[in-house]
Amino acid sequence: MASSNLVLLAAKRPLATIAEQIADALRADIVTCRIQPGEALRQSIIAQHYGVSQAPVREALALLASDELVEHQANRGVRVARLRLERAEEIAAIRLSLETDLMKAAAGRLDRQAIERAEDAIDAAALAGEDVAELLRADRAFHQAIYRPAGKPITLDIVQRLRTRNAQYLGFLWTHSSHAPSSRREHAELLELMKAGETDDAVDFLQRHIRSALAEIVRCLTTEL
Repeated sequence: MASSNLVLLAAKRPLATIAEQIADALRADIVTCRIQPGEALRQSIIAQHYGVSQAPVREALALLASDELVEHQANRGVRVARLRLERAEEIAAIRLSLETDLMKAAAGRLDRQAIERAEDAIDAAALAGEDVAELLRADRAFHQAIYRPAGKPITLDIVQRLRTRNAQYLGFLWTHSSHAPSSRREHAELLELMKAGETDDAVDFLQRHIRSALAEIVRCLTTEL
């Protein structure tokens, strides 16, 4: 569990803000496998660790449950969500549909600011090394940068929520394999296609990118779990 001192913040900030900070810290631990799939999350222990009451911890766990990163189980309390092949496949299928739509709409509207943000995200991934939390942050920033010009905020919001759920699977993959550099190279190639105005090729490449990540996740889950 990531170390953090929220005692002073608890006295100064609204309860929801403290809960969100705890949720963010736990989320980082979950997607980087510092807390393992299926592991129990005890409210009293978490509250003691962060120096707060159990009320914001309950709210933090509810936030994580809405992202499907934790599960409430009868007579077993709250546990980190287990990784399931069928869930990874469903996420990928929806991503293929929605992200393809965003790509088609964004390809011809990529401006200098979007390109710079995407390039910054690629550079951040290179600097992250094996830091999975930073790799995931850079991955999210890259896809947000190339999709935002589509001008479809509702679709983008749905995709970002979906990617939050997918982060547990991607984090597991990058923790247990050497796939991250390949993903970074693919981001660079995808951006070059978009900059060149090769919309059809960019869409095809994006679809291969998503399918390739899914194949590696399935392989890793089959091997490690």
